Amino acid sequence: MERERERESSQNQEFNWQEYSELECQRAFWSFYEKNVYEDSTHKILDQAYYEKYIINGTDGINEGVLYEFKKKFDQFQTLEKALGEALSYLKNFNNNGLIRIPRWICIATFTDHKYWLIDAKNYENFIYENNTLNIAPSSAKPVVLKENEQSLEWLNPKDLVLKITPSKNDEKYLLTKLNINNFHNINDKFYEKLELENDSTFAQTPDVFIKDLFKGMKDIEKCVENSGLNVQNDFNKIKKLKSALMQLNQEKKILYWVEPIFINDLKEIIAEKWDHVGGKDYRKDRGAFFTPKEYAKIMQTYLKNIFNENPDKEILVIDRCAGTGQLEYNLPKDILKCFVLNTYEFCEWVNLGSKFQNKVRMLKPPYTNAQLIDVYIDENLMENGNALTEEFNSWLKKYIDNWRNQFPNGKIVFFENPPFRDETANSHGNGHSITKSYIYNKLKEETKIADGTIRDLSFQFIWSANQFLNADDEYCLISPIKYWKWRDINSFNFIEGFLSNRKKYNATEGGIPIIRWKKNFPNSYGCSSIFLSNELDDKKIEIKQINKRVNEFNIPIVKKDASYAILSVGNMFVHNGNILTNLNKGISNKKFYVSNENILQISVLNALNAWKGKDYRRDALTIMKSADKQDSAWKDIEFLNDCLLWTLLTDKTECFSYWNDSNELILNEICYDGKAIEKLDKNLLDNDHKELIKIWNQLNKKIVENCKSKILPKFNYGLKQIMNDFNTKKVWTTRFGKKQEDYEFPEINSSIKTLKTKLNDFYDKYIYPKLEKYELLK
Repeated sequence: MERERERESSQNQEFNWQEYSELECQRAFWSFYEKNVYEDSTHKILDQAYYEKYIINGTDGINEGVLYEFKKKFDQFQTLEKALGEALSYLKNFNNNGLIRIPRWICIATFTDHKYWLIDAKNYENFIYENNTLNIAPSSAKPVVLKENEQSLEWLNPKDLVLKITPSKNDEKYLLTKLNINNFHNINDKFYEKLELENDSTFAQTPDVFIKDLFKGMKDIEKCVENSGLNVQNDFNKIKKLKSALMQLNQEKKILYWVEPIFINDLKEIIAEKWDHVGGKDYRKDRGAFFTPKEYAKIMQTYLKNIFNENPDKEILVIDRCAGTGQLEYNLPKDILKCFVLNTYEFCEWVNLGSKFQNKVRMLKPPYTNAQLIDVYIDENLMENGNALTEEFNSWLKKYIDNWRNQFPNGKIVFFENPPFRDETANSHGNGHSITKSYIYNKLKEETKIADGTIRDLSFQFIWSANQFLNADDEYCLISPIKYWKWRDINSFNFIEGFLSNRKKYNATEGGIPIIRWKKNFPNSYGCSSIFLSNELDDKKIEIKQINKRVNEFNIPIVKKDASYAILSVGNMFVHNGNILTNLNKGISNKKFYVSNENILQISVLNALNAWKGKDYRRDALTIMKSADKQDSAWKDIEFLNDCLLWTLLTDKTECFSYWNDSNELILNEICYDGKAIEKLDKNLLDNDHKELIKIWNQLNKKIVENCKSKILPKFNYGLKQIMNDFNTKKVWTTRFGKKQEDYEFPEINSSIKTLKTKLNDFYDKYIYPKLEKYELLK
């Protein structure tokens, strides 16, 4: 109350503008405008809360569509022209930001002599919008000469000035933001953010909704149609459809109401530049999943140049059905580029591709013209023409290749591709993918006996369909996981040269992705069974072998379900799901074996096989897979079987438990040191390393009895996994400072578990892993 009285008593006091700094004068100005008071009785300018809503975005003040630029006074160093340059720089920066509304009016005012100039920023649009790559610090702005008839007037106090210059209700308060390279990111992201907020259910993340919203509010539709590239005589129906679509858009609510309308023809250069930042977040993430790092694109280009150098007198046709933005083709010589047919399936990539290669390659598909661009407004599925897995595309490509071969019967065709690798029908690549089965997928199902899990992979569909177009001596430069060749599903290629790239550089996790130059075999000839790839870590060649027998051909004694005490699920690849030994009904897929003492020795080998992990990308789950090629030799190695069984009984990789089921029946863990499976362990084959494991196991159990006797259920058999869950518990407490802390409740138990796991890893590396390699169970 006392402070308020002080303020009231000073209401009529005149403020000494000379005494304070320019910044303090600004604050006093807005404090008076807000509270009718400059300062309190102690001559202290009012609190920040009274001026902070006006002094925003680094300016001296913004209010009701007016940007204020204050100066104490003008002199030879601080001029009116310099002040105007500063104010216009703010507006330019607002436009380049894209999300800050641009005040139409500028008020330049001085504090000492109370003069002001009201300037219409619309007269300076060239300064605000042109040279948009330049982001000027207003304090460094160059002077700008005022237009004619912009004279100074006088103001009495802050309220008087604001009243004199505030636009009326009918006046335009803001300039529209013009889309440019700088503000595109912000505007794109804000659009999809607002779109999501306005839609309770799922919302479209595709670029077309953004492009359509940017058009809304366009005044001259006729001019847009005129510049569309459509021919009045030949495209009458399409013009009619375009006009109707554009008129309909103009009747809809515009989300980006502060952004100046823009037609696709004027937008294409920005999209070509910012192709990777068009669309919603998930959509962009998915688009960015498929690209080729520059260093690997150069390797592909080297292979292609080798083909041209080795065939100087041949006509060569190069096809890339999944060119994206042309990273593979970037900077290739003109004489090679002119041999290319480039195709892509995503709109923004297509715009980028067209801007770079339109007049440099043999063909772009879909054709890149203004007339094609406008399809984004009329919902004609322009990009469907670029879907390389459709019947229409493959029919077109067959005709195109046939015609080319007729013209050049001795020519060579080269497919040059980095196809997307994902399981499309299983919807396994994240959000936004519906389950789709392409023409090529259906053709594979009808014409081959290849496993469904293989043909679901998009990369396999691309590779298989390319192979249908290749004749003997044609070539395929390819970036793809190697399983298409490793499993002999496509075995009609001879290896020419190759390199093992790291998937991590493709914006993914580490993994080995081969880059290979293949040559199509002559009929009735067999391809290679082993290939050697260079790598970037050392000079050693990495050998990758084909697999003849997969996991479904493991020869293991069959056990009936009723006679089993566990299930082993084993897949061909080392993935997280579907590779498990358990007595629970979860995590089971792939090839399934019921387990009892009749087959526990062989099952233990496969359980150890499931647990393998690669050391680095050169030998990992993308290049090393499971094989039954030499299983008979493995089954004859009694010591190896015994080692795998001991490891299986003691490891936490065995996910078996003792528990009461829903029918109140006791289910026991039989694959542990106290279960039935130990009956098959030959203790005569154990040496000191084996006995050391058993000793540590016994020490662990002793510590459990000492610390957790009351928690032990006598009827249960405990394996390491259940011990970790039931007895290696943590305690949580709060310190006197309020910070939560946690630690193991029984450090002795935790210490023994860590020791056992370390010893098990050492045992695996010494006794198990070498024989997994020897018997090509890992291949």
